[in-house]
Amino acid sequence: MSILNDQDHKVEYLFLLVGENPLPNYIAARTLLKDKGTVYLVFSLSTTLQKNCIQEGLINQNQNQNQIKEVIPIDLAKYESVARQIYERVKKKIPKTASVGLNYTGGTKTMAVHAYKAIYE
Repeated sequence: MSILNDQDHKVEYLFLLVGENPLPNYIAARTLLKDKGTVYLVFSLSTTLQKNCIQEGLINQNQNQNQIKEVIPIDLAKYESVARQIYERVKKKIPKTASVGLNYTGGTKTMAVHAYKAIYE
């Protein structure tokens, strides 16, 4: 039997699908991101305020602990249900040589499916 430590589940780059409740994404970023990692906030017109809340919280927390390297927004605008737009906008931000994670507790079902597909490929 193998025992996992906290670092086994942390990634250098974490994509968060922003939904109506910003708290799960904030907790995911604080829990799943390695030190000096990068957070990508995938949001739409309807979740801009939640994205701003998460981004501000992570940046403010970062000033105290210096954990996060960067917070990068990925704006889907009005395309939160358009498969090709989601796939392409996420795909072009994925780093080629690093550990990448996706938290899909927020966002739409379409966002979850096509962001996952972009990261998986």
